[in-house]
Amino acid sequence: MRSKFMIRLALALISAGACALFAEAQPPNAADEAPRQKLFKDKYTYKGHTGGVTSVAMFLKFRFASGGADHTVKLWNGRKEHLTLKGHTDSVTSVVAVKNSMVASASRDGAVKLWDWRTGKEILNLTGHKGSVECLAIGARLASGGADGVVKLWNYESGKLERTIEGHRDVVTSLAFAPGGKYLASGSKDSTVKLWELATGRLVRTLKGHTDHVNCVVYIPRPDAKGLLASGSSDRTIKIWDTSTGKEVFTIKGHTKAITSLAVAGYYTGDDLSNITFLASGSADKTVKLWSTRTRKELLTLKLHTDEVRSVALGRPGAFSKLLLASASSDGTIRVVQLASSVERAAFDTRRSK
Repeated sequence: MRSKFMIRLALALISAGACALFAEAQPPNAADEAPRQKLFKDKYTYKGHTGGVTSVAMFLKFRFASGGADHTVKLWNGRKEHLTLKGHTDSVTSVVAVKNSMVASASRDGAVKLWDWRTGKEILNLTGHKGSVECLAIGARLASGGADGVVKLWNYESGKLERTIEGHRDVVTSLAFAPGGKYLASGSKDSTVKLWELATGRLVRTLKGHTDHVNCVVYIPRPDAKGLLASGSSDRTIKIWDTSTGKEVFTIKGHTKAITSLAVAGYYTGDDLSNITFLASGSADKTVKLWSTRTRKELLTLKLHTDEVRSVALGRPGAFSKLLLASASSDGTIRVVQLASSVERAAFDTRRSK
């Protein structure tokens, strides 16, 4: 009997060790699912900033950039730190990938800088905002938003300021270029989202519905060219908007504190080009949530950090790679996880949608 017991115990320990390769999470509404599922795998944990990490950006081939309250930008290649970029004199608020070979950073010191990924050399230093620069977005141009309530459009090759857009009554917190590059969305602490025509700087419409600061905006790509936009707010909601009409399509609730960051990824399936879009949200409640905008379901909640999540990024390091999710936190770490195939398949499940 003792021998059989020891064999069973050994098998249980081996099984537990194998399962430890994947972090486990309980999907919402999973009473009729398998009791536990392997939903994501820890890929990297980056530590190096001496303060909170405010922003993270994803490049191809497992490369990342991060900005921190320690005034630095760090570049990461696989498991290792590639370079530390120094030049800002205050907290870095935003980093974005530019053509997969450059990094742009914004700071509370009022500057936007462009850096060469390979060498870490500063290429351009862009100034013009009155006060802190809070956010960046990349499209055909580089857009910056500031505490001065304005949006600026820059030629990121020459450094020329091409347009200044005014209209918000408070800090511009987030920017997103529409697919196709004709429009730009901006979120603000004035609780609104504004849509701008890039060619003229004309205000197309203002989206109202949030009851607190709008902290993040991101476009949701669709094959039918219908413009959908997601916005996250300190009111703890994510709203999905039809930008062609200005109407709210639906509201997502689940976080218990402010939504601080949003990111999207999608792919086409089948002959009808049905787009399955994944929406990731980071929050001051220390969690990251992944949603399917097709089914309107929460796919999983990640509890990876010990302090508020400041930034999330979502993407694939290659054409046929599994989805990666990166999150940056005030706890000083960046976590990168690889999502399991079962999570992506769950985006097809419409049984509990709406």
